[in-house]
Amino acid sequence: MIRTRPSLAETTRAFPPDVASQIYTWADRPSNAVVLRNTHLANIALFGGHAAAAGLPIYQHGQRPCLYATIAGIIVGVSEKDHRWDYLVDDGSCVVDVSIHERNIPAAVAARARYGPTSSRVTLEAQPSRIVPTLNVGDLMRVTGKIWRQPMSTDKRRPRYRVGLDAHDAALLNGDPTAEARHNLEAHRLFSERYSKPFDAPVEALGVIHIQLPHREQERERLEERFSYDLRRLGGLDDDEDDDDDGKERKVAHNTLLPFRRIPKAERERERMARANRASTRPPISPSTKESQLCEFRAPRWPDPVNAPTPALTPPPPPSSTSVRQLRTPSKLKASQCTQHAFRLYVQKFLRDHCQRRWQAAEGDEISSLPPAFSLAFLMRVKSLCDLADRVVEQLFNQRDTKAAPRPARSSSSHATSSREPRQDKVRRLFEWCIRQLIQDGVIAIADEEATWPFDGGHQAPCGESWAAKVKRTRHQRKLLAQLSKADFASSRAPQWADVSMPLHDADDDHDDSTARKRAKQDTEAYQYVTPQLLLAPLLPILQGAAEGQELDVDVDWAVWRLRRSDQRWAHTGWDAVRDALALMARRGAS
Repeated sequence: MIRTRPSLAETTRAFPPDVASQIYTWADRPSNAVVLRNTHLANIALFGGHAAAAGLPIYQHGQRPCLYATIAGIIVGVSEKDHRWDYLVDDGSCVVDVSIHERNIPAAVAARARYGPTSSRVTLEAQPSRIVPTLNVGDLMRVTGKIWRQPMSTDKRRPRYRVGLDAHDAALLNGDPTAEARHNLEAHRLFSERYSKPFDAPVEALGVIHIQLPHREQERERLEERFSYDLRRLGGLDDDEDDDDDGKERKVAHNTLLPFRRIPKAERERERMARANRASTRPPISPSTKESQLCEFRAPRWPDPVNAPTPALTPPPPPSSTSVRQLRTPSKLKASQCTQHAFRLYVQKFLRDHCQRRWQAAEGDEISSLPPAFSLAFLMRVKSLCDLADRVVEQLFNQRDTKAAPRPARSSSSHATSSREPRQDKVRRLFEWCIRQLIQDGVIAIADEEATWPFDGGHQAPCGESWAAKVKRTRHQRKLLAQLSKADFASSRAPQWADVSMPLHDADDDHDDSTARKRAKQDTEAYQYVTPQLLLAPLLPILQGAAEGQELDVDVDWAVWRLRRSDQRWAHTGWDAVRDALALMARRGAS
């Protein structure tokens, strides 16, 4: 039978942990350095992956652990920085970095050099001097040093490292041209005769100072914190489901050289039976009533701040640990909190409360009550939103002036004030941006042609206190605004209000007809808040194949896909709104 030669990892891991740590101490000596070529040093690897004995990094050359190495070559580069000299040594196979520190310069290559200004009045004894190495480019040297390795890439699949030596001893070989060739022959001979053979712990390794490893649990926690990725990888190698806990623990201890305590088989069987009994006596967790009622739909997501204060339609609030903080009053916001995104959130909150009041006015008839239609002109007449928009615009102007202040071209305040656009146009653009964002997020949709506007339920502020009073209007426009502000739009679906139009800009005052027509179209274009009641009408044709009176079993993702393709109005409809609409349709069919 052919028997393969054991590797260094197999032979060294067979030692007890304290012996392995003693081997590390034995290898940490310059006298036990390995003789190798530069290419072998550049490709040297850590023994045991990334976790050696007691977490100490030890390298392997063939089958031999090592910490010191000896190389020989010609110096092809020199650099000095921070009391350290870095040499590039080339032996024909690879270039390796060799570092010599000022505090540890080998005596064979050390010399005293003087520095400072030279003067005839200053004697050589009084001139300052220091010890420096005498190595220069072109010298042939032989150096013994401690191996160091630094990562050059963060890719764990193909790691790259930079390897070098911290010189401990060095010698010049300029007088012997064959010294480099004899060193290479010696490196190949030692590798074939000694380094490639199975490593046996030398007798002198057992006589070094005994290093007691830390406690098992402390050592495991320290290694997991430092080498968590490698421990997970090593623990998952050849992992069999039939292996017991003792076998898995033995694998991890074998790969990381941790001390292992053998557990008797009878004790393992008793512990396994105890875990099985505890699992069988554990009471099952019963599903909640809400999840059992909506088992055909996905679980509800966390509520957002917009949908928080709706006690009439939402279930009881969650526990305090998961409760959502309500929005503050807009007037209590700080200047730094008045941003465009905060304004968009408050507009969505206002539309939500607006629909809530309509549902309460309909006496809980959630099937027939549809969200009211609104327009850009209606939002610009709401006092709370207008005040918040003024603060947001003022904050934007202040930020713009602050950024432009250091520039020489805008150093004067008069120039910065004159470059501002009118506040009225900026506020209007803010409302237009907010409507576009709400449409893209699926919060609102363009209203149907049959919807009339403005349909605000009589909850808007009087014209004298709203933004409409700040706009210059004609006599006819002010008369229409006064009529609209006095009317109760909660019950204003009468035909006499269907054709009411309220142009915000007089055509005679606008010099650009295209701009006037564009603004008039934006003022008259109506929108609706997307609610489950609003989605019932477009979903009925899609689900017309479902039998009436049966429980709906429709995939929500499929319904969202069909709804978005059916009409451009619902191109941005969200998943939650369709789910709630299907649930409402199921309750309607059950009732």
